[in-house]
Amino acid sequence: MFFKTTFETVAAILLMMAVGFVTAGFSWYKENNGTQVLSKLVVNIIIPINLFYKVVSAYSTREELFDIIQGLPVPFLSIGLMFLIAYALYKLFRVDEKRRGVFLNVAAMSNTVLVGITVIEPLLGPESAPYSLLYYTANTIFFWTLGTFLIRRDAGDQAKIFSLSNLKKVLAPPFISFLLGSLFVLLEIPLFPVFEDVISRFSDSATPVSMLLIGAIIRSVPLRSYRFGKDMIIGLVSRFLISPLLMAGICLLLPIPVLMKQTFFLMSCMPVMTQCGIMSREYKADYAYASTMVAATTALCMLLIPVYMLLLQYVNIFG
Repeated sequence: MFFKTTFETVAAILLMMAVGFVTAGFSWYKENNGTQVLSKLVVNIIIPINLFYKVVSAYSTREELFDIIQGLPVPFLSIGLMFLIAYALYKLFRVDEKRRGVFLNVAAMSNTVLVGITVIEPLLGPESAPYSLLYYTANTIFFWTLGTFLIRRDAGDQAKIFSLSNLKKVLAPPFISFLLGSLFVLLEIPLFPVFEDVISRFSDSATPVSMLLIGAIIRSVPLRSYRFGKDMIIGLVSRFLISPLLMAGICLLLPIPVLMKQTFFLMSCMPVMTQCGIMSREYKADYAYASTMVAATTALCMLLIPVYMLLLQYVNIFG
């Protein structure tokens, strides 16, 4: 039953990505800047609504919110340590200096929204949503401060980590909706039935629409870009082996709920953030490497999810 559920979930996700991949090749899609429009729709409307609904439906009381939020230091610790490990790998294997910041983001940052939350909830159940949101919070704060700072340094920009422009990016629509949802829980503000029905319907569309976008992004990367050189291999090993091993080690040492450990573990081995490619292009860093890693890790992640689930369900690494 476990394998059936896991493979059905992964197969469904791959099929949705395939639809996005094929659709992105149609002339009408290209002529209307389909990927750009779809990206704006997902990031500014679908995902914010989805996150708001996840928060208000995941936390029934403010006490429950305060209780679960105590696990927030765990992803902060894991991501912070992963940046340090990635820097050591950068030095040890002499990763191209022009892509240092991008490489550090590849190794340490996970795609928590487009892939993470949408994939993990069907696998671990809706009870995992609060823990996914904790990881999302830490991941978002790290990316829009240290992450973008490092990418800008690749392009020769001497920006500060806590620059005003970066801090504004932290307060992007997804994070604002997350905070708004938390406020609704803290103040115990009820949702009108009609309003709840509308946002739940939008929330249900998050997975298919996000997978359409991911499929389109994968298609946008030319096949000639997939050169499995040293920097790409080190990035893949960091994302799918070292990062989950680090998170597993931290979780084994802490007395936190098993479901929280499982959720954090899966979040730590999600693919590279789509924003890593977007910001690399915006700041004129190594966009080719970033976009290739986004596409490669997203495709590879779908193949590795059954392996990670096997470790959680049968090897039972967290007891």
